[in-house]
Amino acid sequence: MLNNLELEILPCDEASECVCPLCGESLALCCHAGLLYDGDQLLGCICEHCLQDSPMQLAGRLRERVIDLNMFVLRARHYLSGQRWADCIDKVRLRAEHWEALASRLACLREWPIREAACALAAQGDASEPISFQKVNCL
Repeated sequence: MLNNLELEILPCDEASECVCPLCGESLALCCHAGLLYDGDQLLGCICEHCLQDSPMQLAGRLRERVIDLNMFVLRARHYLSGQRWADCIDKVRLRAEHWEALASRLACLREWPIREAACALAAQGDASEPISFQKVNCL
């Protein structure tokens, strides 16, 4: 699978209420955030704290989250019953698989690849406008 992950770093506005899906920190507490893309598809937003870590470090943190989710699924299947719970647990299991796949892709990166469009805007000085992540679907 090709690794087309790219990052666009933008300033946050104070109205951002989005939470970083990788660490749970509010983007309202950040000065900058990143938009993570897979080619042309926007995957979601990443907080300033996560941007400071390398993709490999972030992959390790995601894998810890996958372990926690898988443990939750195992405990829930043992203690919960019924179709509604099964559907809920299946969604958690799918989320864990999603995080593991993303962690595998991040682990292949030595540094964050920055989108060319973002570099061009920064060179022109057009990247100073804060972005609101309220309408961005997070990972």
